[in-house]
Amino acid sequence: MAPSLTTTTTSSPPTSLPTKQAPPPTSKPREKTDPSIYDIHHQKFTSDDLPQDSSAWLQRARAVSEILSADAAARDIANFSPVAEVALLKSSGLLKVLGPAEYGGGGQNWEIGYQVIREVAKGDGSIGMLLGYHLLWSTTANVVGTDEQKARFQKLIIEGNFFVGGLRLTESGSVKIGQIKVPWEDALGWDVKTKKPDPKVLSIPFATLLLPTIHSTRAWPYGGDNKNSATEEFYILERYGNFYAHLQAAVALTDRAGSAIANVYTTHGEKREISARERGEVAEVVASAKIVTTDTALRVTAGVFEVTGARATGRKVGLDRFWRDVRTHSLHDPVAYKNREVGEYALLDKIPEPTWYT
Repeated sequence: MAPSLTTTTTSSPPTSLPTKQAPPPTSKPREKTDPSIYDIHHQKFTSDDLPQDSSAWLQRARAVSEILSADAAARDIANFSPVAEVALLKSSGLLKVLGPAEYGGGGQNWEIGYQVIREVAKGDGSIGMLLGYHLLWSTTANVVGTDEQKARFQKLIIEGNFFVGGLRLTESGSVKIGQIKVPWEDALGWDVKTKKPDPKVLSIPFATLLLPTIHSTRAWPYGGDNKNSATEEFYILERYGNFYAHLQAAVALTDRAGSAIANVYTTHGEKREISARERGEVAEVVASAKIVTTDTALRVTAGVFEVTGARATGRKVGLDRFWRDVRTHSLHDPVAYKNREVGEYALLDKIPEPTWYT
């Protein structure tokens, strides 16, 4: 409580003035998107079986991306809580892509998982990031849980089709949970008997990579040397060509990182025996991908206005959301630290210390 206000005179002692406790502030509940807007898509996805191979999973991700892209700009402006979007991820089955087949999951590896994230992010970067966080946190027990926890949590999440996850529509921010009792059996990587971390489990670092995805729009003609169409304008073609080349390099490097992580899970996932050197080398591939994708994404999402004209800055077009999504996400794990890590690796052959971001 704030201290009482006082007044003083020469003839009387200090007198406390009555204070009135201000009522606690009330916050208006955040509006939510309505899952029924995607009813026709829910019906189609639920009537279909889960994709049976990697190419089918990528096709499913492209279908979801196309649905989301139709009104992504409008939803970004509205800034509602993405309940409908998460419902679409559920009905499409994408939440299960990494889940064990014996529990009804897709049985795909992280290489395909990353590609699925990127496909969804092409249509809506925020929802792609939500999917990425779900796939990360829903499989955390595979890395820092006991063997019993790995099986139990995967079965629970996949069979229940639960969403595990959090910029705007990515639902970032702090969440405070109180008055909740969690049994020791659910504490990932902790010894139930000693009530202490199990070093055999928690000594394994968890490497992650969530990838910004770049998407540009149609060209806008320049003046002074007018052409019949924007696609004949040299400056526009030059810019798009340069953007595309850098994007291709970023995609190739992220594919390499995804393959490296998938190989770690395949080779060491069962016994989780991996040397510090092996982990560090994979971490540097991931860090390199982080550097290149961040630099390329920021360059393209800012530079795209140079080739689309003033009208492209309007809220109706919504191109600014791509830059904002990339900028917000990349600040969670500043790329400057990745530059330093890769520099130390290249010059000193030093691998990074394990953290939740490496």
